[in-house]
Amino acid sequence: MDHIGSFMPVMRPEGESVEKITIVSVSALFFYGLSLLIQRCGCISGKVLPHKRKLWFNTLGSVIHSSIVTLCCACCFWLDPHLAFHMTSVAVSGMARFTPLMSLGYFTHDMIEMARFFKFSGAWPVIIHHVIVISIFGGIGMYTEFYNYLVMALTCEFNTIFLHIRQLFHMSGVSKDSTIYRVNSLSNISTFFVLRMMTLVWMIVCSFTSDKNDLQKRSITVWFIGVVGMILMMILNLVILYRLLTRDNLLPVQNKKKH
Repeated sequence: MDHIGSFMPVMRPEGESVEKITIVSVSALFFYGLSLLIQRCGCISGKVLPHKRKLWFNTLGSVIHSSIVTLCCACCFWLDPHLAFHMTSVAVSGMARFTPLMSLGYFTHDMIEMARFFKFSGAWPVIIHHVIVISIFGGIGMYTEFYNYLVMALTCEFNTIFLHIRQLFHMSGVSKDSTIYRVNSLSNISTFFVLRMMTLVWMIVCSFTSDKNDLQKRSITVWFIGVVGMILMMILNLVILYRLLTRDNLLPVQNKKKH
């Protein structure tokens, strides 16, 4: 399958760091420009409150990023059907090299935008998520060749599409009892379990059971960043899942007694 590397430019050892930084930087600038374009075009529901406009545009940009990454990940699995079982393999396609670095650029841009325009008290799950992702992708993506591991992690972006559409529905005043909201809610919860929970468990297991020859190529620091990052992400996802289930009335919550 030597031809698969030609699908995207394969980075060579010489100047590889420069190429990685270039991809990350261009990606960050692209999504920054996309954010400005979305705002200039006025792609917004008329029911969105004025103080929620910035959040609407940010969320819409996230949906676009997640859609792009989902297509890229699908292409990666098409090029390498056994990718999920070769997460520590360095023999990856050009697309599998490109996708994590492109996402690292997006998360860097979004992290800066969050810090500029949103309060931590209201955006802490997203901020913590981005810190973890940037740490993992920065450590593994910039200093190793284990891109398959990162592509596997990015499969959760398919769930992110439904997660952010749910937020757009809320800002647009879509009723929780409407058919479109319920369909999205079901899709959100089901893909959350599969792609954000089960996939993370699989990645953590693979981190401890990988082939010794592959593990010897990794530094203990990179291994530590990957494992700890996945565990922290699992904890964060449990918190997000609980909030989703309660706020969408899918989990019974005891009513507070009135005094």
